[in-house]
Amino acid sequence: RAAAPVHDPDVVEAQVLEALIEGATDGLALLSRQGRILRVNEATTRLIGVRREDLVGHFVADDDIGLRVDTAWVLDALSSRDAVSRTVDLPGGRKAMITIRAWRDADEQPRYLILVLRDVTGLRQLVSSVQSATVPSVPRWWQMRGNDVGIDRIVTESRAMRAVVEKALQFARVDSPVLIVGETGTGKT
Repeated sequence: RAAAPVHDPDVVEAQVLEALIEGATDGLALLSRQGRILRVNEATTRLIGVRREDLVGHFVADDDIGLRVDTAWVLDALSSRDAVSRTVDLPGGRKAMITIRAWRDADEQPRYLILVLRDVTGLRQLVSSVQSATVPSVPRWWQMRGNDVGIDRIVTESRAMRAVVEKALQFARVDSPVLIVGETGTGKT
């Protein structure tokens, strides 16, 4: 028999938050201000190969949990308004980016630390592919004006935008998806 639907807004909000945390593909951990692990999601356990029970209660910098976080990172995150990010080695020869950011209360005092763990092994391989891709017959963007490639639809004068177009052409040589981000109305199509 199906459970009765819950109508308490606090319970619904907690369930939605739980689904968001557990459904994330990146590892997420809630840390105390001292760096003790209070909560982790399933993705964290998969990425580092340590059970949830063996993580919660430990300090994030403990060697036996395999995150290889330096205590100084925690202190940097506590003292900064910005996130602190570093890359670390994971089991199996994989690489991860760890980002730690302080979550502050209404008085702007750090209350918790949020740790995000992202496997970036594939990114390193993609960057290597892009950097090693050489196609000498591919014309540069300025040579494509007037062609049916569509690059002539990009209007730019600045060196920064020319660099963006060059980077787009460089990525176009590799068969891989590219995410283009920007504010609404900035011409991402």
